[in-house]
Amino acid sequence: MENNSQLDPEQPKATVSGPIIVSPTQSTIPVTVAPEENNVIPIPGSVAPVGNQQNVTDSQPLTPVKSYNSSVTSKSLGHKKLFIGLAIFVVLVIAVVIYFWFLPVQAAKNYQSSIKGSYSNQAAKMTTVYSAFSRPVYNSNNSTTAGDTQDFDFTDQAIKDAQQSNDSLKTQNKLKLFPGANLLHAASTANSHYQAVQKYISDSQTLLTNFQTTSTYMRQFEAVSKNDGQALESLKPIIVAKTLAQFQAASQVAVTQLNKWLSDLNSLQPPVDLKSFHIQLVSGIGLLKSALDNMSRSINAHDLAGVINSSKQLQTAGTSLDSLFATDINTLLQKNSTLHSQIVNLQSAKPLN
Repeated sequence: MENNSQLDPEQPKATVSGPIIVSPTQSTIPVTVAPEENNVIPIPGSVAPVGNQQNVTDSQPLTPVKSYNSSVTSKSLGHKKLFIGLAIFVVLVIAVVIYFWFLPVQAAKNYQSSIKGSYSNQAAKMTTVYSAFSRPVYNSNNSTTAGDTQDFDFTDQAIKDAQQSNDSLKTQNKLKLFPGANLLHAASTANSHYQAVQKYISDSQTLLTNFQTTSTYMRQFEAVSKNDGQALESLKPIIVAKTLAQFQAASQVAVTQLNKWLSDLNSLQPPVDLKSFHIQLVSGIGLLKSALDNMSRSINAHDLAGVINSSKQLQTAGTSLDSLFATDINTLLQKNSTLHSQIVNLQSAKPLN
């Protein structure tokens, strides 16, 4: 039998000397390569360079492996966390500054610049209203009917213009401050002005309403007095009546006229300064009408006691009405009236000072 373990003499020879050790951590693989053929014997798990003999060790790893320094990585992460924390802190500081300083101060500046024009316009309109109160119909006993009409028209227009201006000022008077903003001087000042303007708007509205009610009442009262003044004229035939029939006829006419007068007066809305006068006038006319009715019934019933009692009622009603007819209602407005006080107070008001 032939020995097949021998190599063919014609084939190139390669020898491997020394132990072959393959380790995951460290290996030394001496490799001898025939120089004439420059062949490489592959060893599993290793790469041998071309040469006569080469040791493959950990200084030349078989497979390049990228490694990291854990201490450097930890420091980098720490720096990133510190930077993020610092950034958050800065953002919070900026937000607090904007919230508690910039926004309130800016809101205060915007309010001050926007409200001045509206207030100046309203103040000018109210000055015209004040001047209307000094016109003859409100303070003179010698005013004429034509002059009174002009004064009423002037007053109504002045009040209308001031009402529109006051509504505009109310719309413009807006100030929104965050809690704690009043600690800033600019915001505190703006808030004080806002409150003062609010009061000025309210007081102006009260005055305008009262003045309009007064002007309307006086205009209507003047017309009612002119139309129903004949009711007083109807009393004269009663005084000069010489017979019972004349007295009864005159009384019926007078009662009819007085009823109409009362109806017209009750349709009016007196202002606060003239309400007492109005109530007394209605009461006096009502008492006069009632006395005439009682007198007429007593005479028809031949009731002497009733006639005497009715006569006393007529005297009381006559005395009351004489005093009221002698009163010029404009004097009630110029002496310690509510309307006069409202005008004086608003004239001295300086909400933006």
